[in-house]
Amino acid sequence: MVEATGDFELSWSEFRHEFYRYKSASFFSVEPPNSFSVEDRALLAGAAEYLSIRFGLQVPEWASHPEYFLDHVWDPWEDIVPDIEQYRDERRAGSHEAFLKRNVIFETRGLISL
Repeated sequence: MVEATGDFELSWSEFRHEFYRYKSASFFSVEPPNSFSVEDRALLAGAAEYLSIRFGLQVPEWASHPEYFLDHVWDPWEDIVPDIEQYRDERRAGSHEAFLKRNVIFETRGLISL
């Protein structure tokens, strides 16, 4: 969907809605494409691992590949929210190990889909 629309946020939202509807490991059967940024790929690997653990699914093998681990800390909100640095510790505390080990600060509440 991202490749068709060019809209990562819309595609990410739709993916989450559909995943929560079916809760199937098949949603993680294909690795994120190389055309995605290294940060987005790390985020998606963290989400695949976290959601798999959360719902008792097998964690996809590709999520453990080295290319899904950043060599720098990244918070997806840093380009959106001014002064996000002041909330870094709070956001880190709300992030699951599946994200933190990839150097991604992403609060799991960001995966909630209504």
